[in-house]
Order: sequence, then C-alpha cells, then structure tokens
Amino acid sequence: MFFRTIVFHILRHFRQATGHTRLVISGGVGQNSSMNGKILRSGLFEDVFLPSFAGDSGCAYGAAAYTAHHRQPELPFAKVSHAYWGTPIQDTQVGADLDAWSAFLQIEKMANRSEQVSDLIIDGAVIGWVQGRSEFGPRALGNRSIIADPRIASHKETINAMIKMREGYRPFAPSILEEQVRNFFEVPGEQTEFPFMSFVLNVKPEWRAQLPAITHIDGSARLQTVNLETNPRYWELINTFGKKTGVPILLNTSFNNNAEPIVDSIDDAVICYLTSGLDYLVVGDYLACKKTWLPEDLACLVVSLPKAALLLREDRYVSHNERSFSYALVWNYDSARRYLLSEVWYRLLQVADGEKTIGELMVYLDFSAEQRVHIWEELPGLWSDRLLVLRPHVSDDSYYSHLIEKPSKFLKPATPTFTRNVGRAARAFSGTEPPMARAARPTMGKAE
Repeated sequence: MFFRTIVFHILRHFRQATGHTRLVISGGVGQNSSMNGKILRSGLFEDVFLPSFAGDSGCAYGAAAYTAHHRQPELPFAKVSHAYWGTPIQDTQVGADLDAWSAFLQIEKMANRSEQVSDLIIDGAVIGWVQGRSEFGPRALGNRSIIADPRIASHKETINAMIKMREGYRPFAPSILEEQVRNFFEVPGEQTEFPFMSFVLNVKPEWRAQLPAITHIDGSARLQTVNLETNPRYWELINTFGKKTGVPILLNTSFNNNAEPIVDSIDDAVICYLTSGLDYLVVGDYLACKKTWLPEDLACLVVSLPKAALLLREDRYVSHNERSFSYALVWNYDSARRYLLSEVWYRLLQVADGEKTIGELMVYLDFSAEQRVHIWEELPGLWSDRLLVLRPHVSDDSYYSHLIEKPSKFLKPATPTFTRNVGRAARAFSGTEPPMARAARPTMGKAE
C-alpha cells in the first residue's frame, strides 16, 4: 500500500508537470503487473506501455535503439510489438534434434499442428510448446510455454505441484486473441494490446467461474494478448481451440521447472519434459510423447558437470573422535549453496569428461552391482535439479555446436529437494500416466 501511494504520487506530479497523456514505464519496477493494472485503470493516462524487457536486460535493446536513432534519425519511432528476439528453433533441424532422444521419446510429425494440439488440450493434456525464437524478457509469451485448458480448475494445482513445485494457489496467465480481449476482460480506455503479460486486469464476472485455472481469487488475471501478425502459430492454436470450445484463451506459464530458467534450446525442452509431469512436448510441427523407460536406460547418455559447478571432497570430524569424507557440488559463484553427493556420484562426476556415457564410466570405475543401484536411485534427483548435464551420445559432436548450455538458476539444500525430486522424476521416468492426461495416446511414428 505504501509503495502504491508513492508511485501514484510521482505519476500525478509527472502528469501535472508535463501534461503528457501517454506513459512508458521501464526498470525493474515495470515487472509489477498488479501495479501496472492499477495505473491503467486509474485513468491518469490515455495509454500505458511497458516493453517485455522492462528490467536491466532491456539496456541492451535500449543501447541498440539509441545508436540506430543517432545513425539513422529518419527512422520513425514505434512501439516494440513483440518479444521474440531470442534463440531460434530452426524447423529444418527439429526432426534431427528430437530423433537424438528417440530412446526416450515417441515422435510424430503432425499434418495439422493446431487441430491436433487443440484436441489434446481439450482432452486435458498439459503440453510443453516450443516454436520460433525464444522470448526476450522474464515472461514466456507463446514460444517457450507450458499450455493447457483454462477451464479445468485442477490444472492450477496439478501444474504447480508436478512441474513448478510451488504453492497450489498460485494462478497462471491467460493468453487470449487480441481481437477478443474486451469480450472476456474489463479493459479500461481504448487500449487492446497487452502482448507482454505486464498488466493485471479483471476477468468479466460472467466468465470467472468458467476460467478457474487462470482467474485469481480476487477475479483478476495477468493477461497476454496474442496478435496474428507477431505470433501466427500461437494465434492459430488459440483460435482453433476457441472455435471448438467458445473460449479463445489458453493457460500459459513459462516452460521450466523450479531449478532452471525458461528453456531455450530443443535439448532444454526435452530435458524439462522428461523430468516433469508434462503429457506432451510440441516443437515446431513435431509431437513427442514419453516412452516407457527406467533410470537405468540413461546409461546410454553422456554425462558432464555444468560449467559453473565445482566438486568438493571434505575431510572432517563426524563425531568426537572420528573423521570421514563428505562430498558436495557447489556453484563457483555461490559456494554457500551446496548439494550433498554420495561417494559413488562424486567418483563418477570426477571422471566425467563430456564424451563418455554413464554406462562407460561405471565400467571404467569398476562399480559393483550395489554401487550401480545407488547411481540409478540418485540420478533422477540430480537431473531434475540440473546438477549434471545429460545428452545423447552422437558421433558428430558438431551436431551440438548450435546449443548453448543453460545454467541452473540455483541449488537447494540436499535432503528435502533430493527426496522430492527423486520421487517426481521417478514418476516421469517410469512412463506412468500423469493425473491430468485423459486422452488416449495417438499412434506415434518415427520423426521424418
């Protein structure tokens, strides 16, 4: 309340002193979507705009725009219309990139992406959706998103529990066709474009009960409008879903778990999919579904440490008169956060060179049957928390030259996270159906 009072005091002074009727907000404060909605509804300004990169990362774009204006002053000023400035997914490469994971995925090239995916969503599936260039900024806006049916109330609890690992009450954002926004939301003034998920607005009362997965307890939602010109694939999917259901809206949240940033590459997406409760993965025109497999089947994958990770072996007293070794993994930029390792995993990661598979390393270390059991028991938790890097073994390493390793966002204390993620990942690894999946699985073919 005190923060809001200060913000509106400054804005009223600015409006009075300058006479300006249009407002642009930048800086980290611009990520406060609740505050932005209150500013829009206040009527102080005719138009309020925030870019997708309102925080410090936007300095890069601002520097480029400033330089372009000075070198070519004749260029017109224009709003940034979209956020798709990141790493591209090349349609010609998708099939080969996914096929590298074919030991764990059933892969099908879809004849009609929007028709098939919308049917899966209507049947209750929760889907990882990857298209085109990744988003610049902290929001997933339809190119690196987890999407689902906003009419199914249980999705809120299910996605929070199985993928995000956070409180069940936390709502998700709606993506809606730009031309339909006034039919479902209370939009003040003449503004209809909200492409960056930067504003919290009220869902119209008559729609709140029908959209429980995206409506907060106070009747609000942090919406994103989708434009046909700036994101035709996402627009087409929402439009197809809307024609079938009467609701041109999808639940949208960022495609990542709680231990990583938003996925960027195809490998990032596959790994997040395999270590979560998502039903399907869609990349370009390809649909992927988990095969039935066990942690032992990961023996064919190449293992390495994340680039920022350090292995520690500490000799210390464990009782008044007894010393013993303990093992841990820490980040080189924050040694206070550590993840305890068993001795077998410490030894394996110590010799991991990014070229040999887990199976080859266990043979090299001459692990016993008991030691191998420990490896498989602990592997799901390590992989889910992004404490190691796994990739398919390919003869041509240049195949992965276009991929950039994505660091973990943080490390967590060992025991609670370890226990939780082992169970979570083991469920995904086992190939058992997640609770939200209701549709019969389609017949899959190999990627073309």
